[in-house]
Amino acid sequence: MSKKTLPPISSEYKKQVTKAILYIILFFLVYLVLITLALILVAAIGYLVFEIIVNFRFNYLVILLSGGLIGMAVFILIFLVKFIFNFQKNDTSAFIEIKRNQEPEFFKLIDEVVQEVGTDQPKKLFLSNDVNAFVNYNSPFWSMFFPVRKNLTIGMGLINTTTVSELKAILAHEFGHFSQKSMKVGSYVNQANKMIYDMLYNNKGFADSMESFASTHAIIALFTRLAAWIIEGIQWVLTKFYDFLYLKHMSLSRQMEFNADAIATYVVGADVKTSALLRLDLSESALSNAMNFYLDKNVKADTKNIYQNQTTLLHFFAQENNHEIKNDLPYININEIERYNKSKLQIEDQWASHPTIKQRIEAIKKLNIPSEKVDNRISKNILKHFDKYAEKFTNKLFEYNMLTHTEEFLSEEEFRE
Repeated sequence: MSKKTLPPISSEYKKQVTKAILYIILFFLVYLVLITLALILVAAIGYLVFEIIVNFRFNYLVILLSGGLIGMAVFILIFLVKFIFNFQKNDTSAFIEIKRNQEPEFFKLIDEVVQEVGTDQPKKLFLSNDVNAFVNYNSPFWSMFFPVRKNLTIGMGLINTTTVSELKAILAHEFGHFSQKSMKVGSYVNQANKMIYDMLYNNKGFADSMESFASTHAIIALFTRLAAWIIEGIQWVLTKFYDFLYLKHMSLSRQMEFNADAIATYVVGADVKTSALLRLDLSESALSNAMNFYLDKNVKADTKNIYQNQTTLLHFFAQENNHEIKNDLPYININEIERYNKSKLQIEDQWASHPTIKQRIEAIKKLNIPSEKVDNRISKNILKHFDKYAEKFTNKLFEYNMLTHTEEFLSEEEFRE
């Protein structure tokens, strides 16, 4: 299996990347000025503390004044650099990690996608309980400067309701974000935005430390309050700039989605890519409705496998809405997607990170790439231990929603009724 000839990067994407890079550079220039001012303040406070210690008799008050001033300087500096050390290890306790020796056929599909798209193997592969697929890093900041392998997470609700070729399309889309140099620039901008967001808004631990320091003495509290006031001023400046930057980033994100779709389409063809996209909302609706059934306080029924219920509802919705069934899965027409889409607003949302499904499909069809060598098996058939994982996730979902197993199991016919 050789690397596919991937589509050229669109001129609109290049334009958005250029703008985004300029805004990021401008942001960091502002940030550099703030860091410089903070260092000058630290130096001035250091000199002031030195003068206090040298010129005044060493006593309890001098210790408090010196400690308060040093604490104020340290907190301001920490606020400006803390994001660098924010590794944000992702919580995977709700996931199930799978290994190559456990699922050789599933990993073979991953290998194909990696080779055809021309990217790196994921560091780890996880299963989740939902209708989703994504790649992520543990450290957004350092991933901008050093090669960091990504983790891949795939939802059981997705595997249960796609063909093998459709799942390949979804994975090619995810890996497509990192496959070409121009796309990596977009990824860089994305990670930079996450880092800036963390610096501005993820401050609970930092605020707790300030509170704890302030509680030691009234004089210390005074200097801590002064530090907080300066930090609030810095946040105000950065937030105003970030709001503007974020809006520009959303435009780039939409173009990134179009480009990743194009890469996936070059791998599997337009028909396969569109069929996968069109069924996503229905798959999500079927799974959430299955879970809602057990959340009803009047229902005493039980299940070992919520994904069997998802399949039952998927076919029920297909029958109710006259969707064509192919390869044991409903095929949704582009004109029918609004039935399952939660938002029916037809306005251009400048804050949206993704284009609409309809916009994406229109762009995919323009590529006019045929789907060849299509594997129409349901994706769960290449996951050797699918039923075992399904039972584990069903138990996790019941536990998370504080439901107890009643052992009153329904057949799929009874569940359908």
